[in-house]
Amino acid sequence: MFPVNVNCWFCNMDSTVQYGVKNSWDCPKCDQYNGFNEDGDYNKEIPAMYDSSVNNIVGCQQAEFLTASNMGRQFCVKCHGNNHLKVKLLAGFSPLNWDDYDNEFMLHKENIEQSYGTCENCQLMVDTEIEKQDHLLSRKVMQYHQQKAAEYMERNSHKEKEQENNIPIVRKYIEFIIFMKFKDH
Repeated sequence: MFPVNVNCWFCNMDSTVQYGVKNSWDCPKCDQYNGFNEDGDYNKEIPAMYDSSVNNIVGCQQAEFLTASNMGRQFCVKCHGNNHLKVKLLAGFSPLNWDDYDNEFMLHKENIEQSYGTCENCQLMVDTEIEKQDHLLSRKVMQYHQQKAAEYMERNSHKEKEQENNIPIVRKYIEFIIFMKFKDH
């Protein structure tokens, strides 16, 4: 077998695997399985999808997302309790018709949100924090795209240099052909 380059569908990291497992490999960076059938579903059963006890717990680095303004700030007692209840109710959701799962879940979520919404003060805090996080993440996305563009330019600059180095050779070859063609005239 020979190595091939692959790209993780989850974290976008490039890796090298043997050709025989190019559609059935675990990413060394994020540990996600990358193997899909024509429909986009996994091409094998993954126990972690059905049993959370076998999952690795992965999260953001807290310092990266918590700002000084929200450290220690919490929901009021009522909203804190409502939030825990909402999480439990959403986690316990079971549709009547699995074929209509998405619609049933959205209706269930809307009903829960109407019944256990956030008070005005807490909602203002949430909206402010979302704006801060949007700003932080948009900066990170911009940095990511700039880094990828720089990597692309660096990879392709070598190709341009190779092409530039070949131009004099090609030019001399064409001049030689023209010279030979018109030499006898």
